[in-house]
Amino acid sequence: MRLRGLAFAIVSLLHVSSANARELKILNLNMWAVELWVPEFIAKSPSVDLEERLKRLPDEVAKLQPDVIVFEEVWSEKRIDQIVKTLKPQGFDYHVAKSASYGWLMGAGNGLLVVSKLKLDPDVQAMAFSASTRWSESRFVCRKGAIKTRIEIAAHTWVDLYASHLGASGLTYSNNRATSFTKIETDAQIEQAKELVSFIKLTRTSTDMILAADLNTHPFVFEDARYSQTKVSEVYRLLTCGSQECAGLKDSGRNATFFTYDTLHNAYANHADFANEPEGRIDYVFTLGENLTVAQTSLAFTETPLSDHYGVSTSLIYDPKVELRQALRAPANQSAR
Repeated sequence: MRLRGLAFAIVSLLHVSSANARELKILNLNMWAVELWVPEFIAKSPSVDLEERLKRLPDEVAKLQPDVIVFEEVWSEKRIDQIVKTLKPQGFDYHVAKSASYGWLMGAGNGLLVVSKLKLDPDVQAMAFSASTRWSESRFVCRKGAIKTRIEIAAHTWVDLYASHLGASGLTYSNNRATSFTKIETDAQIEQAKELVSFIKLTRTSTDMILAADLNTHPFVFEDARYSQTKVSEVYRLLTCGSQECAGLKDSGRNATFFTYDTLHNAYANHADFANEPEGRIDYVFTLGENLTVAQTSLAFTETPLSDHYGVSTSLIYDPKVELRQALRAPANQSAR
């Protein structure tokens, strides 16, 4: 009878756990809201069609119905306010944005913005990378880094949410063909990845976490004008491996073959001299924790791009399995007393 009763209790707990499962849809998008005028002969042109792209944003977001959107490259308070205001009618009642430090000229901070239909923790933590890639960008215009907030996915149940944007790396060319990324800037990206891993380990408070990021790095090394089939990039390794120096994150698009930075088909990505760069999967949604599983990851806004990057849309299933195991252990612990 006791075994039968225990079996009934386990079945009941399993049913409760299943009933508590819910979908969480994350959209990650580098908005390319660059408004700094730079002469073409000095550097790449800043973003184009920004007003038109921002006007299209609410309708395009409505098609996907995300719960949370993480933006990179929303550099000005004006654009933050504009995005927050236009998305609020869809139920995005919460938003956070915070910079640890700012660029000397543009004062643009990290460009990170999170808008959400679910409650966000207003106690936001921010960090700025000490290492920088392109000096004209990271030292004078903006200071890339990361922010951390939390999503209330259920009553009194929080999931850590991180957003980050690593610096871009320059390229070496042969016969007008990109052959590899420059070592000095790749090394700076690696230092940034190490700082991001440290930031996550120092600030993580929830059982489960999500990182949405533009890493400016493909999962595999680009060398000899092609991506390696076996050599994982060091930035990607630091975020995903299980070693002590790594974050141990799960890449929601690990088996994906798509490119988020598509210099062949995205008209904004092959604008000016961007077209000489290799395409790559450089935008990600990562998870960590046993209660989060990936249901689907796909590209967003490919037919009518909103940016020089495509968006990454990831559907996650939150199912509190850890709480179930704790509940199953509780009677044994109590009887031991």
